[in-house]
Amino acid sequence: MQTQRPRLGEEEMRALEEGRLPEELAAVAESVRASEGQQPADVPPPIKGVAEAGGGMSKEEGRPQRAEPVVKVVSEQAPTGGGGEEEEEEQQETGSSAEEEVSEEEEVWERETSPTPILDAAAGRPSALTPASAAAEAGGSVLSGPVPLVGESLPGLRHTVWDQQNLVVRYPPLKENVTADVCVVGAGINGLSVAYYLQRYGKKVVLLESRVRGAGQTGRTTAHLMVWNDDYYSVLARTFGRSKAMMVADSHVKAIDFVERVIDEERIKCDFRRVDGFLFPADDKVSSMQKLRKEYEACQALGLKNTEIVDLGQQPEVGQIGTCLKFPGCADFHPLRYLDGLAEAFVAHGGRLYEKSRVWKQKGNAVTTSDGFTVAAKAVVLATNSPINHNVAIHARQTAYRTYAIGLEVPKGSVRRAQFWDTAQPYHYVRLQTKGDTDVLIVGGEDHSTGIKPKQMKDAWVDLEIWARKRWVVAGDVLYKWTGQVYEPADYLGLYGPDPLNPFSTEGTFISTGNSGQGMTGGTISAMVIGDRILGRVNPWVELYNPKRAIPVGKPWASVGEEAKHTVDGYLDLVPMMGTDFMSIEDVPRGCGAVIQDHLMKVAAYRDDKGMLHRFSAVVGLSQSVTVRARGVELCVQLLLACYEAMTWC
Repeated sequence: MQTQRPRLGEEEMRALEEGRLPEELAAVAESVRASEGQQPADVPPPIKGVAEAGGGMSKEEGRPQRAEPVVKVVSEQAPTGGGGEEEEEEQQETGSSAEEEVSEEEEVWERETSPTPILDAAAGRPSALTPASAAAEAGGSVLSGPVPLVGESLPGLRHTVWDQQNLVVRYPPLKENVTADVCVVGAGINGLSVAYYLQRYGKKVVLLESRVRGAGQTGRTTAHLMVWNDDYYSVLARTFGRSKAMMVADSHVKAIDFVERVIDEERIKCDFRRVDGFLFPADDKVSSMQKLRKEYEACQALGLKNTEIVDLGQQPEVGQIGTCLKFPGCADFHPLRYLDGLAEAFVAHGGRLYEKSRVWKQKGNAVTTSDGFTVAAKAVVLATNSPINHNVAIHARQTAYRTYAIGLEVPKGSVRRAQFWDTAQPYHYVRLQTKGDTDVLIVGGEDHSTGIKPKQMKDAWVDLEIWARKRWVVAGDVLYKWTGQVYEPADYLGLYGPDPLNPFSTEGTFISTGNSGQGMTGGTISAMVIGDRILGRVNPWVELYNPKRAIPVGKPWASVGEEAKHTVDGYLDLVPMMGTDFMSIEDVPRGCGAVIQDHLMKVAAYRDDKGMLHRFSAVVGLSQSVTVRARGVELCVQLLLACYEAMTWC
């Protein structure tokens, strides 16, 4: 096939004229402009990574070619939220008209792509692929990949073993109204996985991220790809029945297979390796051993025939663990490197990824960013850990939990590469990660419901360290410590599918939440479930994880009541003097925070380890559509709605 000559897009022209390109790229760009007599344009460049049918494959590798993104991050002001209601309505009108227009950019996107799957989710079998071809083959820009960006240091990043604090913006913000088949909000494991999945099946997908991919909980995970479900298969079988519990086990196994397949197909370097997982008793009590035996029997009944009870010999390299339940086929990987590779693959296959594009409003199937630009789509997927829409039917059936993790230095080769989980409540979870010349023992646990009072405060990191050193005596210095936040559904299983208020099966709003602390596995399951929903494909897990599902009779209803109470308490906390800590702002200790009433405002105060006090508004809205206004009438309506939906949802 004859390759078209490259041309410069608007952003690259601007970057060239402003001197923001590296010297070697500037020379190439200047020669291209001179040879074509190209002048600066007022329209965006064509979408990159879009193919002509049948082209763009490397003859040697048989895979799509990808250029490394050009990165340049300097300081700028953060984007501010949208204006008043009139301005927002005007923006919405602009967004709705964009759906009727067909721009040159969209014409470039139109291509012939066979919608063959990368993996048959039901059968777990890899299928033939028809990947998109490279930008160069499609006559795209010579400077393929994201254009240089003007960015800022990003807020909320944590110093984790995955180096989340070093994330930088690599993809441009949304700067125009666009249309798509699907708009995905949130570029963590859930969002990027479903965006990639749908793009590979031939959908046109736009992915919006408010900060940078991996800036949320994916960058704070301990990254266990688990065959075991930490709500226990014995409990799931008792709650849902044997056939549904068997599907849960099957989904865990297939999710890990899917990740491995994507890594192989896209050649993602992310330290992926298969390891064994071990569930071990938290103590020497007879009840703990009985719990282990019951879980083994459940696994055998649900088709996990390769699980077995083994004795690890209480050796130092396995944390002095003796009898335990072995789960072969688990996997470790570096989550942020996986996300980077997934993002590059998504773009190379024709997807559009926009970072620093905070969703500020959703109206139907149109979402608007804080900069006022709208994406109009047939389906919207909210993959933001907790959905950013104002649906009490979701928020009342799951509880937020705070999680903690530390990374301890251990001599290289002194700890067995495996995953370890104990039967404590809350349980501890352990794995190993190599960083340079040393190994890091990652220990997580000490979870608790988010929002504890000062009298309940304890140093979870110290407790984790004490627990870890008792078992892994070779543990050295604490190199990392961080926290995360996960959502636990009342009936244990993730909520992946149509929003409960969405009457459609393949369009409308979809949500991905409730990973229950198993986000790497659950986020991948979510991609296959939601992806197949939107594609209209058969998937045996669709109803299992459906957010509209009825809650089983029994113990889960006690959790529903507790979680509904949390939701109602959240609204009550907006009332002056309610939900605050009765202490002076000057008394907040180092390393701690508190919510304090300051006249009519609620202030979230935090004093860092250096003694510096930080003050923020304690009433925070993720988007305009979910900002809670503490006006009397609206508050009463929301309280009544929360109570009503908690009692009558099913």
